[in-house]
Amino acid sequence: MSCFDLIPNCQLCEYNNENKLCTKCYAPYIIDNDKFMCVLAYSNTTHFNSETLKSDVNNVVDGKCIFKQDESCFDYSLKTCDNCSKNVITTNVNCSIESICKYQLTQNDKTSCLIFKNDTQEGIKVNNCKYTQNEFCYLVNDGFYTTLNINGETISCDNAKICQVIDGDKIDISCKSEFVLKLNMLCSQDTNCVNNSGTVCTTCQQNHHIAKGGCVSNDNEYGKCVSTDSINCKEFVSGVCTQCDDDHYKDTTGCLPKQEKYPDCEYVSVVMSSCLECNKSYLLVDNSLKKTTDNCMLRSSKWCLRCSDGDYIMNSFCVRCEYSCTQCSNLTYCTKCDAYSYTKNGKCFEINKILSTCDVMMSTYEGCILCKDGYMR
Repeated sequence: MSCFDLIPNCQLCEYNNENKLCTKCYAPYIIDNDKFMCVLAYSNTTHFNSETLKSDVNNVVDGKCIFKQDESCFDYSLKTCDNCSKNVITTNVNCSIESICKYQLTQNDKTSCLIFKNDTQEGIKVNNCKYTQNEFCYLVNDGFYTTLNINGETISCDNAKICQVIDGDKIDISCKSEFVLKLNMLCSQDTNCVNNSGTVCTTCQQNHHIAKGGCVSNDNEYGKCVSTDSINCKEFVSGVCTQCDDDHYKDTTGCLPKQEKYPDCEYVSVVMSSCLECNKSYLLVDNSLKKTTDNCMLRSSKWCLRCSDGDYIMNSFCVRCEYSCTQCSNLTYCTKCDAYSYTKNGKCFEINKILSTCDVMMSTYEGCILCKDGYMR
């Protein structure tokens, strides 16, 4: 009689003082403590393979059984930790994670951060950087800026203490102590500057004055008094022109005549280098002046406010309504038709079409009150 017939699920057995003892069970069964029967191996406290049983409190590392002490391991196999409860990939049972890591790889005796925490200032080191996140510098040291096209590396600002890149061009914001910020938004040395404060020169050498972001040489015209009439200025404040004559506009060099560059313009923007409002006989269309030749009844300096009957406003101009519409709000909607048509839902319909069948028409000309003989409503 086979062992399986004597003891269920038993593969090998023996007799001891007439007692049947199982020495090996069929998988996935194991021998119980008294060796009288085979029990199912799978439980919360056991791991099983075809040859040996290991307690859940132990596992195999380098051929030796060790006690499982790492509570951060979520799932153990017979030989190692398969799944750490934290964001760690491990090959040596160690599920501990470095404080600066969000995701970590632990391989043999080496650990490395796959992704760093957002609040860390460590990260993979980038030179001249205060705050690094995964090899990208988000906050540089003074005198450097971050490049977006070279993996977040840092590059020197040269003569500037603070700089940034706008549309691919480096712009200096604050200069180092021996440099001043020029009109081209770059810091450079000014040999004629004696004292400077931050990015601005405050004192120039003799026979020089501050202009255009630096020190320029005085010429023979500086320091002379000239007549106010010769500079076309309408209003002065503390010796400085604040408003030019009506036919002039204010530029950085003084009051210039409008007619040369901005003819028929009422108001000029020096900052935008364009006309803001035209004279009353002109309209501003796409930043250019066009003479008014339309049927505008009421206009401002910028556009037409009201057109004559038979026209509607489109893009500041008066445009003719389509026949047989005598008044309209736009190209497709009539508000009044001519004497031979009536309006319905914004369209004109000829009266002639219903005159031949209608004896008495409605006051709106939309239909008949009384039809002619031979017709019905």
